[in-house]
Amino acid sequence: MTIKLPLPPIGAKVFATAPAWAGEIEPRPQVSFCEAVSAAATHGEIWVAPNTLSTCHWSPIVLGFEKPQTAFQTSLEPTLPYPTAGVLLAPVDRFRAGVTPDVVIVRAGAETLREMAERVGWEHAAWEHVEEKRIAKSALRELHDAGGGWRTTFSRVFNRSLAALEKAPGWKPLTLFVFKNRRASGAFEEFIKRALASMSLCRNSLVIPCQTGKFNVSNFCAGGMTWGGNYPFHMTSGWPWALWKKQADWTG
Repeated sequence: MTIKLPLPPIGAKVFATAPAWAGEIEPRPQVSFCEAVSAAATHGEIWVAPNTLSTCHWSPIVLGFEKPQTAFQTSLEPTLPYPTAGVLLAPVDRFRAGVTPDVVIVRAGAETLREMAERVGWEHAAWEHVEEKRIAKSALRELHDAGGGWRTTFSRVFNRSLAALEKAPGWKPLTLFVFKNRRASGAFEEFIKRALASMSLCRNSLVIPCQTGKFNVSNFCAGGMTWGGNYPFHMTSGWPWALWKKQADWTG
């Protein structure tokens, strides 16, 4: 039975050295990696590099674009090795010929992701990143059990609130102004990592699957909602290519 995905699955390929063709891709500066993933679904190829992210202080560290220097930056783990030259993003069905994604990022509802997990097998999930009293890195436990505690409920309410605020005049410019400040970003991280998802697309949906070879599922972080414009009733996930290609009937 075919699984119909609500949004195009986005392939992600990490490069330690920039390929010669990276310069052929039209520059498209992004606020964050979250925004870049959403842009790839619409525009096609996106080359995410150290000089393309203008505001987010999380993703440049997690993606290996910058070397951690402050206590806040050092706390952001796991990360890709530094230095990383860039990440190619594109819908799987439009991925550059001759290049294979490392990970496929899928944004969908919980029921869809649960069905995908059951087909692949829960033994291939990144359970080592599930934390007892946090959902910052993973929501695998909540997805598997089809439930969740107060953190899951709070995350859903919080993300719906962010989705509503997205339409408010001046809201996005305000977030851009505030989070260009590293101190503000660090303080916010201390809050969200205790009760909400953190780095949902860059770390949870790319780095963790890339490093473990296992799939991971996460609620959206604040950036995924505010800058990525994602649906509050969706989750995000990352599937290593070896797991993804086994499921020939997954569709976009």
